[in-house]
Amino acid sequence: MKGQKSITLLILFVALVAATAQAQWSTATISSARSTLAATSAGNSAIFGGGIGMISIPPPALDMYNYGTGTWTSGSISQGRTWLAAAATGNVAMFAGGADDWILSVFNIVDQYNATSNVWTTNQLSDARTRLAGAAYGSKILFAGGMDANMGVSYSKVDIYDTLTMAWTTANLSQARYELAGAAAAGKVVFAGGQNLNGVVFNTVDIYDVATGTWSTDTLSQARYGLAATACGNKIYFAGGFDMANQVSKVIDIYDAAANTWSVDSLSQARGYLSAASMSGLVIFAGGSDNALASVFSTVDILDTTTATWNTDTLAIARCMGAATALGNKFIIAGGLEVTLFPTNTAEIYTVSSTGINQINTNENVMSVSPNPAHDEVVVSLSHTGDFRIEVTDMVGKVVYSDRKNIQSGSYRFAVNDFPKGMYFVNVTDGVKNFAQKLLID
Repeated sequence: MKGQKSITLLILFVALVAATAQAQWSTATISSARSTLAATSAGNSAIFGGGIGMISIPPPALDMYNYGTGTWTSGSISQGRTWLAAAATGNVAMFAGGADDWILSVFNIVDQYNATSNVWTTNQLSDARTRLAGAAYGSKILFAGGMDANMGVSYSKVDIYDTLTMAWTTANLSQARYELAGAAAAGKVVFAGGQNLNGVVFNTVDIYDVATGTWSTDTLSQARYGLAATACGNKIYFAGGFDMANQVSKVIDIYDAAANTWSVDSLSQARGYLSAASMSGLVIFAGGSDNALASVFSTVDILDTTTATWNTDTLAIARCMGAATALGNKFIIAGGLEVTLFPTNTAEIYTVSSTGINQINTNENVMSVSPNPAHDEVVVSLSHTGDFRIEVTDMVGKVVYSDRKNIQSGSYRFAVNDFPKGMYFVNVTDGVKNFAQKLLID
């Protein structure tokens, strides 16, 4: 372990004591009205790319929201396309695949963004395909499945990019399919559901273990496609979609990636083509439609994972086939088809804050993280001992490090030399009180 030096900077923090979470919605406008776009977050930016508007040719549209300034900028990806997939880890974001049905083209293009250098580059998937799924964990970004209607092919291919080595490898799902969903937690990247070009709908789950590079399989409680997935803590949530009879589903399959166990819950309203993201301990599913697009919904289901309670809310504009991502304490959904089946150029932002915050007694509870910024190793210092859970989350809310420890020395060390550069949050709890501090890796 490198970097044994540490300069302890005692920083008073706050604990959420009988805190009440509050949230509010705001709206914004993206550069063009479009649906079937993709979204992800990297560094300090929420990124929305691709999609199709009123005309048949998809524009190379790109919109980026800056968390620090709260402002939007627009640009272009290398190729306009629809039904592409996006995923990010650390400061690297990728938009892969997609199609332009007007010219009967399916693409293998990957647009790659480095949030540290603010530079875009391009790469390629091993096969051109659309309606694929993306997910990422650690240094790995995966794009799985997809289809090419022109070739009459559904794909099982998985392209895996390692941000550390900048090299691509490939693998295969256990079943070729498209309109599947993917997310990652606790060292596992999981792809679930989907259908093939013969109309077969799958309950298949493929699980990639990032540490070992091995695959295993499991099953959803219900076969479906057009579902949405997001991860919070150690759990991955697969919600909604369309079943074997093309009927909408309200099922949520919940995979605990640490315990390797499943449970089932339900949305307040059955729907597919919905959007999902998680932040601040909240799992959010927004919008959606029925299979025929006869009904488009404004429903928002919100799970508070700290209290295990569900609440519902509504979007200002009902939409399906939009895209959502989370950044810091914000959930952002943009684009999609409205009730009229015209695309929208609106973005809706759900911002979470907390009240009822009391200052920690300096004689009893003090936490520090040093050095900060850090390169190699971090020391978490506490003024008291006991059993603690230590988690590090990135700006998107993804848990990138987790451990439980009986700390008797008053300090805890862990390596960060493999973490991508960027801003993180160190969260420590003894089961009663919670402590948090920002950590910059440079």
